Amino acid sequence: MSSHTDTGHPLLAELVEQHQLEERIDFALQLIHGHVVDDVADLLRPHWKRRIGKQEIPPRDNLDYLLAACGLLEIFCHLDGGSEAIPRKIALRLLPILHDRHVRRYYRQTYPIVLPQLLYDRLIGALPEVYLSAPTPVTASTESLFSSVYALDRRRIDDEDLTLFLALVDDYCLDDGTRMENVLDALRNPGFMADMAVRDSEIAPGDERASLAYALDGFDAFLQYASDLLRLLERYEGSVFASLVWLYHSYFYAGTGARVTVVLETLRSIVADWATVNDGGEAALQAHKIGCLLEGLADKSRWIGYIRSLQLDQSLATLDAIRD
Repeated sequence: MSSHTDTGHPLLAELVEQHQLEERIDFALQLIHGHVVDDVADLLRPHWKRRIGKQEIPPRDNLDYLLAACGLLEIFCHLDGGSEAIPRKIALRLLPILHDRHVRRYYRQTYPIVLPQLLYDRLIGALPEVYLSAPTPVTASTESLFSSVYALDRRRIDDEDLTLFLALVDDYCLDDGTRMENVLDALRNPGFMADMAVRDSEIAPGDERASLAYALDGFDAFLQYASDLLRLLERYEGSVFASLVWLYHSYFYAGTGARVTVVLETLRSIVADWATVNDGGEAALQAHKIGCLLEGLADKSRWIGYIRSLQLDQSLATLDAIRD
């Protein structure tokens, strides 16, 4: 376990510990050096080209969690004065991973996420001064801002219902065969909004519909998480901080991946139907709120318009891969 002395700021120390950062770096270094699988390029292929086998999931998950931690590190650097906030030992070990051609293709092209690219550019000194000197929100401290981001992230990881729903959105199939299509079919039920409060009481433990019920609970958790995220973004709208937070979450809320895009568009269509079917009632009001929530989070130009003006030439290829 790392000490605060090793990792600097207490918040950074918590990130390193909770995200098992050093262990994940160790594993990723083994991966890029060919000690985990023989064909790294094949392991990091798009999942829609060929199904990911069970033995391939752990090394891919390790890289996903590491890239997520890199995103949080970039947000922390922005808030806390630059790359000096990252201990030199960690920075030097991250660089070869983020530079590896297979890993770079994974986070720049296959599953485009911007923050690891920003962190890489920061570590090699390629970020423009206009970005590096961009102000942070003056209404809150570094501790308060990063804690708000970190608390949301911990919920995403620790909330089992939310994790299940996001996995289904990302094309996972549960052991009993439940897929996102099953969840979408359930949500198409015109009475879903009205029945939401009694849904769980109707399904007994062991019922074959249990996985679907858990997934629908995950949809509830997804909406609450989205609401809290949108509230945070709106509080600091027009800042680099808000752009970075949006980019950190954009895979699931802006449809970075083609599969996720289809799911989100379908969800918005279903919610619009709820409002029509339940016209004039409480359910219609709830459906309208959900529709506005999903639309608000998917508004790419609103959240990254400012950061686009900061001459991020090295990172714009990844940024532009996120669909409008």
